Amino acid sequence: MEGVDVHHHHILVLDDDTDLCGIDRQILEEEGCQVTSGVSPDVAPVSVVTALAPDLLLLDLRFGHTASGVDLLTQLKADPATRPIPVLICSADTRLLEDLHERLVAWDCGILPKPFGLEALLTAVRTGITARQPVTAGACDEHSDPVLSCYLDQRPSPRARLEPGEAAERDATRGD
Repeated sequence: MEGVDVHHHHILVLDDDTDLCGIDRQILEEEGCQVTSGVSPDVAPVSVVTALAPDLLLLDLRFGHTASGVDLLTQLKADPATRPIPVLICSADTRLLEDLHERLVAWDCGILPKPFGLEALLTAVRTGITARQPVTAGACDEHSDPVLSCYLDQRPSPRARLEPGEAAERDATRGD
C-alpha cells in the first residue's frame, strides 16, 4: 500500500465466504498486516473483538441468510470500548447497504461493495488505517487465552498457498 506503512497493523476480517477470507488474508499479509479472520460473527462476539483490538475490522453484513454482521456492528458501536475501532463494511447486499447507509455514515464506517478488486481493497484499507486513530488496547496472546485460541482460525502455512518451487524461492529471498 503506497504511502502508508501498514506493517504491524492488525486487521480482523469477518466474512462467511471462506475463499474471500483467504484471499483478503493473503493480500493483506503480503502488505505487512497481521490478519485474524473468522467466518461468523457468532464466534467473534464483542468481547473477542475487544480483546483482539484490531486497527481495522473488515465486516460482511450478511452471513448466510441472516444479517448477523449488522447485529455485531450495532453491538460494537454501542460499546464505548469498541466504538472507536474503524470498520470497513464489505458486502454484496446492495439493498441492505442502501437501507443502512445513514447509520453506517453516522458510525463512520467505510463501505466497500462486493465484488471489489485488489486496488479497491488496498485503498479502502489504507483509508481505514490512516483516516482514524488506531485502537491501542492491550495486546493479547492467543496461545494463553482460551477464548481467543478457540476463535482464531487454523490457517495453513503461507507455503501451502505457493506453487512448488515458489516456497524455496521466497524463503531464499527472506533468509528462511
